[in-house]
This record gives sequence, structure tokens and C-alpha cells, in this order.
Amino acid sequence: MPLLVAATAGTVGNAGLMLYSMGLDLDAILPRATRARATLVVAAVATAFVFLGHFASDAQTAMTSFVLLLTAIGTPGR
Repeated sequence: MPLLVAATAGTVGNAGLMLYSMGLDLDAILPRATRARATLVVAAVATAFVFLGHFASDAQTAMTSFVLLLTAIGTPGR
């Protein structure tokens, strides 16, 4: 149980840093956007994509198939 809590806390911290970084990038691309507004827009778009990928399409199966294809292509033969 402590390992699960530590893994979750580490993931949340990393996601926060990545979200802030994406907000800074959008702030640099769109000069009229403030840092806070750009971060909120990126967070909303990312959340929408996650829900869309989870509920509207079968994204997990597609990703699993893609990883298996990469593994099959990248595995050295004899």
C-alpha cells in the first residue's frame, strides 16, 4: 500500500510539472494569453482528450496493438 501511495504521488507531481510546462509553451506561442489562462486552456484540452480517448474510442486497445507492432518490428531475429 505505501508503494502505491508513493507511485501515485509521484505521478501527480510529474503531471503538474508537465501541465505547467505546456502552459508556458502556449504562453510563448500566443502572446496575448496570460500564463494562468494558457495553463487552464491546456489543462481543459488535455482532460477532454483523456475522456474522449477513454470513453469515445478504444484507445487502450489501439495503443496495445501499436506497442506490440513496435516490439515485433524491433525484436532482432536470428
